Amino acid sequence: MKNKLLIEIGVEEFPSTYIEKALDSFAQILKTFLQKERLFEGDCSVKTVGTPRRLVFFVEGVETKQIFKEEHFFGPLREACKNDKGEWSQAALGFARKKNISIEEMSFKKDHKGKEKLYVSKPQDQMNAEDMLKDNLPNLLMSIKTPKTMRFRAFSSCRFARPVRWLVAFFNDKVIPFEAFGLLAQNKTYGHRFLTNNESIVLKDADFLAYIKTMNRAYVMVDPLDRLKVIKNLITEAVEKYCEEPLWQDIWDESLLNKVVHSVEYPNVLLGEFSEDFLKIPDFVIISSMKFHQKFFPVLDKKRGLLPYFLSIVNGAQNKTLVTEGNERVLAARLADACFFWKEDLKYDFQNRYEELKSMMYRRDVGSYWDKVESTRKLASDLCEKVGFDSNEKDLTDRALKLSKIDLLSNMVYEFPELQGKVGAKYSEIAGEDPKVVHAVEEQYRMKSLGLGEQNKIAHMVILSERLDTLQTAFSLETKVTGSSDPYGLRRAAITLIDICACTGWSLSIEDQKLLTFILDRLRGYAQDEKSIRPDIIESVLNVFDKRKGIDVSDLLFKMETIQKASENIPVCFEEFLDISERVVNIYKKAKSQKIGDGDIAIDPQLFSTDIEKRLFSIFLESFSSKNMIFDEKYFQKVVDLLKEPFEIFFSEVMVFCEDKKQSFNRLSLLAQFVTNFEQFADFSCLNRMQKI
Repeated sequence: MKNKLLIEIGVEEFPSTYIEKALDSFAQILKTFLQKERLFEGDCSVKTVGTPRRLVFFVEGVETKQIFKEEHFFGPLREACKNDKGEWSQAALGFARKKNISIEEMSFKKDHKGKEKLYVSKPQDQMNAEDMLKDNLPNLLMSIKTPKTMRFRAFSSCRFARPVRWLVAFFNDKVIPFEAFGLLAQNKTYGHRFLTNNESIVLKDADFLAYIKTMNRAYVMVDPLDRLKVIKNLITEAVEKYCEEPLWQDIWDESLLNKVVHSVEYPNVLLGEFSEDFLKIPDFVIISSMKFHQKFFPVLDKKRGLLPYFLSIVNGAQNKTLVTEGNERVLAARLADACFFWKEDLKYDFQNRYEELKSMMYRRDVGSYWDKVESTRKLASDLCEKVGFDSNEKDLTDRALKLSKIDLLSNMVYEFPELQGKVGAKYSEIAGEDPKVVHAVEEQYRMKSLGLGEQNKIAHMVILSERLDTLQTAFSLETKVTGSSDPYGLRRAAITLIDICACTGWSLSIEDQKLLTFILDRLRGYAQDEKSIRPDIIESVLNVFDKRKGIDVSDLLFKMETIQKASENIPVCFEEFLDISERVVNIYKKAKSQKIGDGDIAIDPQLFSTDIEKRLFSIFLESFSSKNMIFDEKYFQKVVDLLKEPFEIFFSEVMVFCEDKKQSFNRLSLLAQFVTNFEQFADFSCLNRMQKI
């Protein structure tokens, strides 16, 4: 029978965003401890569940005592262990004393370098699991990481996200008697705070399934997945009389579901309603009031129209009518405010408020939002020229940028800051602006590209120019981004810029070398995380990137993806290509390091003295001299097919470094043509090679 470990930390209500972080933190801490201290054989799995009032950890398969392990010690070299008289030397005797073992029990053995040394092995101590857990769990528990902590006991240095109220710790059927957070671990937990009046429950052992059933009877659904399933089922039942096919999964984001799941121990769903008069304001305002401010869910009909109802998730409400009426009053107050702000904003001429941005500060060292937008408009004008926008597209881009920040002056955004962009788009639509301008204003804060399509060109240019202006301004002011400190979101801006360039194929000309390095660093992470490209391939392409030219993100990513596909799809051919490239490049670089053939030297066919030189030169002219040659997987096959056998003959029959300097320079110039051809794509010497058997 496998040993079981069960730990429960009872707390005051945890913030919903802290629970998963705390569970993951201690799961990793406990796993590391069990494996490091030889209390678990193999890969340790920690089961974690939790509610706002408890964090629970379960491990099955913990050893009764530490796994047997021998320690191996090497001492002095054999020749240093005895003196001329055959007696043990001081070095050997000192080694024996240090290891507390008689020197007669030792032997000689070769170490990993093949040197024979004095050797001894000792079995490590095997402590009982219960004793080790008792001694170490207090420190392990207080190492749990959460975004913020508090001190909750007087005259104590204990810190945790919320006050700890009880501890449960079982190893099989025995309580582990340790003290942490000023509390003694015991066998007693508690049920639902209201539905059982916080009834105490005595647990018998570390049986996880029995624990789950016991807590369910006490109106505590410990597993978040169970709560999520129940919430979805209850919502479906609540709205099915209004919708033939419930549409909640189409509109509710995962973060909101995650919040409500981690806000209750025993979920219940209440259906409330609000006045249809509020439906006169835009749907997104009502939905924002529900989701972001109250954690309510909207109800849609089968045509995705908003209905005057909402759903709230409560923690096992006893008086459902009273709770529902309270929720309705709170939401009605929020929506009444929204209606007032909406009507007030419509009194202004949205299109003519641009100059008012002069009174709104963007950054003290930059100026107002008017200054920010003006700078972005100038930058966008240059970018539009470079990417080939026509005059109409330029005008639409400029118009979208001019309107982009005006909604910051509105009452609606002041009350609902999360609606920046959406409010501006709605006001622009009411004012009769072009649909592409409206779309660009709405999408200006996006972190990802919108996909290819004519309808997205203006929006992409607005986003790109705004992010690039933010980056250029920050770097001109030497704004530092260190560790977790990024107050102006420069990392996010660079990643958004990269994603849009990757989607559209637009290239950028960046003169600030520090900014260019910053963007390339983000490109490394983007290529690895978003495109799953190997780090060595990323470096091979960036190593030959010319920083003096514009940065073409889509071209760089294309080269990386092509090399990775070739290494995966045609591995044998790709390795043969690397062999050819490595040999040619190494000889050429050796010549360069010795300053042989330094400088640009034209190839003189008259100086070729062998047929293989002429053959290689002919292959280059026919197949590799075009600057516009296609780079794809076939390129590597082409190099192998055309150059493998000729280069083998060349390197076996031709002396590159010969006495005739002109002839030697001519041969190096021939190799240089191939090196230039290879390195226009990547520095292939950076790639990790397959192990040859």
